[in-house]
Parts: sequence; C-alpha cells; structure tokens
Amino acid sequence: MPQTLSKSLQTRLLRSNGFRRMLSDAYVVSGVECLFLDDLGIERIRVPREAVLPLHRLERKVPELGRERMRYRQQVLAGEEVPDCPWVELARPMCLQEELIGYWVMSGWQNLDLSQEEGRQFWIRWVRQGVDLSWPEWGSTLQRLPGCSMLSRGVWHRQMEMWERELMRILQEETGTLPKSEELPPVVIKACTQIRERYSESLTLRSVAEVCGITPEHLSRLFHQSTGLRFREYLVETRVEWICRQLEETDVPVGELGYRAGFSTLSRYNRSFRLLTGMTPTQWRKHRLTQNTQAVIRSNERVEPV
Repeated sequence: MPQTLSKSLQTRLLRSNGFRRMLSDAYVVSGVECLFLDDLGIERIRVPREAVLPLHRLERKVPELGRERMRYRQQVLAGEEVPDCPWVELARPMCLQEELIGYWVMSGWQNLDLSQEEGRQFWIRWVRQGVDLSWPEWGSTLQRLPGCSMLSRGVWHRQMEMWERELMRILQEETGTLPKSEELPPVVIKACTQIRERYSESLTLRSVAEVCGITPEHLSRLFHQSTGLRFREYLVETRVEWICRQLEETDVPVGELGYRAGFSTLSRYNRSFRLLTGMTPTQWRKHRLTQNTQAVIRSNERVEPV
C-alpha cells in the first residue's frame, strides 16, 4: 500500500521537530528560503516564515514576480529543462520506496552564471508586460541575494542529499522505525483498502474494524503504530486527494464534490481541504487550471514552426 506509506512519512515530516530544525539550519547556512512542498506541489513549510529575504519581500510588492517564480518552480519540480533566469531554485524529490512524498526546495539564490545585462533583459520583458518594477529596485534586490553558480549547484545538491539521510535518522529516533510495505500488518492493509474503496460513504472506525474482524480500539492502535496516521486522518486525506483530481479534471461544482467525497457538512469539507492544501477548493481549481494552461503554452512554444 505505497500511498499509505507516503502519506505516513509526509505526516511525520510535517510534525517532526528534526525536519524543521534541518530546514532552519539549511536556511542559516545558505541564506535562502527553504520549503517543503507536498506531493501535490503545495507549500506546507517555509523557513523563514516571515518575508524577510529580499526576493520574497519584493514578491509581496510585485505579485507578477511571485507568479513568475512559481512557474519556474513548477518546471523544476516537473524535471523540465528550464531556461536561465536571474534566480536559482534547487528542488530535491523526497521518496519512500519509490513513492513521492514531497519536495525539499531551496529558493532564492542569485544566478552567478547570468550577466547583469541578461538580468536586465528579464526586467525589460516584465516592464513591457506591464509589471510595475523599477530597474534600481530589481537590480539592488538581485545584488542582495546569495550567489549560486553552476558549480555550487552541484555542491548544494550533494549537501541536500546528506541532510536528507541525516533527517531520516532523526525521524527514526523521534517516531521509531519508518514503515516498509512488506511489514505493514495485513489487517492495516485491509483497512486502507476499505478506506480507499469506500471513502465516499459515512465510514467509521467501527464499521471498518468489523470488516477487518477486530475491535475498533485494536484497529485504531495498530493503524497508528504501523503508519503514523490516525484512521480519521487517512480517511480525510483520501477524500481530499480524490477531490483534487476532480477539481482538475472535471467542472463539477465545488460543493457537489465535497458531498460526493463523503463530507457530512460544507464547513468540515472546507476546513479539511484548506488544512491539507493551504487553499480553498475554489482556489485550488483556479491554481491547477492556471498551471495546466501555462504548461500547454510552454509546450506550444517548444514546437518548431513548419
């Protein structure tokens, strides 16, 4: 049940003091923002939380710059070949048994391989598109960013790998041995299967425990010990995952999707969705549609004219 494992480790990461300490250490050493994005690409942790770094502060003033960085980041996460731009972002996929659980991103270096004139050309293009940003403001912001060259990118990638190995060791100390698919108790696998097949029903711990042939108390304890997740947490995350796919692939009204997924009230639906994604369902749909449109545009731009 790989999906169970990925969600289990993702939950442990988000709750881990060791993980936040690692991101804080990386920020102190590098001077750039350190983020954790979940497997859907949604920001879950940002260090530092406040907009204290030059590029992030400028984003608050010039939203178009934030959208430009987001487009660039999505290309990096997708493993696409990205054009040179004035800043550098490094992303490391974090996996458990080949199942993606999220991304560690270090964001906001100055690209030392780009000349000042090339950086100025980016600014000229933005101004022509209507972005309200003066050259002195943009140029001074770039100059205040820590520098990163092609050579140092490789060094930082290796450092991220070392930190990740240390993180897994810390995580084991905090929460015990990390789960493996072959070690999940059969009854837990059966419970997860029940949840993923029947999430749209009024599913309860007691009803699933009856199917599994054990008491609710035993299932609750075994489920948490094996995955690091509570029964209710896994059920809600399963419902939200399904809704996310429907928001992207269909035009079914947002409220209707919450009902179809099994949420009993609109307030519980909205609260759960926002807690897991950082957005409302409406914002999520708009966000994904924008990303997909931009991906199509980039794809068309790469097609050679006949």
